[in-house]
Order: sequence, then structure tokens, then C-alpha cells
Amino acid sequence: MKIKSQPWWCSIAVGAGAAMLICATNPVARAEASVDVPSNELAASMQKLDAAWAASPLGFTDARFVEEPAAGYGAFEPRDGATFKPGDAINIYAEPVGYGYRAQDGVYEVELAVDFEILNNTGQVLAEQADFARVTAEARNPLREFQTSLSFRFEGLTDGDYILVTRFRDENSEKSGEIRLPFTIESEAAAE
Repeated sequence: MKIKSQPWWCSIAVGAGAAMLICATNPVARAEASVDVPSNELAASMQKLDAAWAASPLGFTDARFVEEPAAGYGAFEPRDGATFKPGDAINIYAEPVGYGYRAQDGVYEVELAVDFEILNNTGQVLAEQADFARVTAEARNPLREFQTSLSFRFEGLTDGDYILVTRFRDENSEKSGEIRLPFTIESEAAAE
């Protein structure tokens, strides 16, 4: 069955238990795209944010231990406490800010290199690795809400207190920032 009228037409097709409605406008009668723009006050604030972002060192609006890697920005389950058993996965959620962008072919790229160190309670480095991970993202507009989840599994740590230092280096600028999260390893025998 077809229905036609001017300046638009719709076609209804029915078959195999499914129905489809197809509507198209007459090319002569097409409307121009229209988008409501932000207020002048909001636009001015966004320009100030851009300037503050570029001038800011690399920092973090959130960094914590989580139960498992996050599903997205702000979509995480916080971990209750910072005590782990030997060999447990140690998951970190972080929201970096102030990073730079590489603009290429209409796409803004974020790239952060990640290093880590494990320190004992006197500050001695027990383990370290440069370029442990690379965190990247790309979008058509500069990302302001960006998160990363990192997972560690350390073998051989005895019962005691430690600090996990995670250092982020921005590959698109000279900026770097770090997160220091104290944690405890406690075997089941020590907990009894």
C-alpha cells in the first residue's frame, strides 16, 4: 500500500511479519538544520575553561581503588578499603584533567603514557616499570570527561604497607601528574 501527497510522501511496506514506514521530504521543501546555541554567559565560561585547561598542569578530579575496571566515566564501584590479599587484582580508576590534544583530520587525540612504582613505607622503590600502559582516546571534539582504569597484579609482596605511585605523562604536551595510593597486603593467615 502506498500513500502519496505533496510536498512529502510516505511509503508503508508490510511483509514477513514486519512493517516499515519510510518518509522522505521533497528536496525542494527541505528545511535548514537548526540548533539552539548556548547562552552568551555559558559560551564565555566555556572559553575560559579552554584557557584554564591549557594552562593547568596535568591533574586528577578523582583517583581511587575500585572493585573492577570502570564501565565508563563515573561508572565504577568504589572498593571498600585498601587492603588486598597477596596476588589480588588491584584496580585503579582515575579522571585526568588538563591534558593536551593532538588535532589531526578533524579528530582530537588524547594520549597518556603510564609508569608505576611500588614503594615500601620508608619510600624505597621495590618495583617499577616505565610505559606500563598507554591510555588513548579520540573524538571530534576535545574530551573533557575522560577516565582510565588500570589493573595491577603484584606477586611476591609480603604482608605490610605500600604505596602505589602511578605517573601519567602527556604525549601531546610536556605535562605529567601522579597518583599516590597507599595500600596494605594482608594474607589470610595474618588476618586471623
